[in-house]
Amino acid sequence: MSAEMYALELDGGRGGFDRIVVRYPGPEVGEIFEDPAGQEFRTLQAVKAAGLPSPIPVAVLDSSEGRFLLMEFLDGECTASSPEPLDTACRYAEALAEIHRADLARTDFSFLLRKSTTFTPKDRPLSTELREAEVVEALMRLGDPEESETVLMHGDFWPGNVLWTDGKVSGIVDWENALLGPALADLGMTRLDMYWAFGREAMEAFTRRYLELNPQPTESLVYWDLRAALRPMPNLFEWSDPYVALGRADVTGESMASVLLSFIDDALRRA
Repeated sequence: MSAEMYALELDGGRGGFDRIVVRYPGPEVGEIFEDPAGQEFRTLQAVKAAGLPSPIPVAVLDSSEGRFLLMEFLDGECTASSPEPLDTACRYAEALAEIHRADLARTDFSFLLRKSTTFTPKDRPLSTELREAEVVEALMRLGDPEESETVLMHGDFWPGNVLWTDGKVSGIVDWENALLGPALADLGMTRLDMYWAFGREAMEAFTRRYLELNPQPTESLVYWDLRAALRPMPNLFEWSDPYVALGRADVTGESMASVLLSFIDDALRRA
């Protein structure tokens, strides 16, 4: 279950805001942080200080339903549709590269968790339909990726967390999964979403544009692609719901499974 959010209209623009968002963190984050709302508040402060297009955090408050975050309501629209998917994918690449270029020496992100570069298999039955055992075996064979520069990672950079205004990216939301870690870890996760939303060519255009802006040694990309492929396996058919909410009823559990298998097949060949 993801975070719960509500938009509120404010009379007279109180505190300088006409609208504000009430956000209750998702239960998964509550298993990681003692105060997930406070953690996200601090993350948004740092992200905003780094000059990234994100909401201004306003306050952390308590209620009978739990602790919650108040933050700025950003104008814009999330979409997973485009008449020009290759160009749109490149705009996503530019936004992700901007995140990864955040100056960690100028803005303190040291309170964020670090992305683990060591793969540890989950203790649960593996999906035979999604070739999970083959992915696990490949990751174990590859071993830890080579060390690389540590960057600010969004941790969940997909069309549902990117706002558009007049054909341009105007805001990036949902920073509760932010981490410090390798740029390719974020890149691998978003590559799969680009494939789901816009197709294989768009995924490759996204990757090329990202690497033009933020050159990286790509030997480890196959490792992070395989790690990304494992994320949806326990509940893949639930992952289509957010796409439906973005107007993409054609993105179904079946279509996502088909794309995921193609993504895995390509990564296993490269591995």
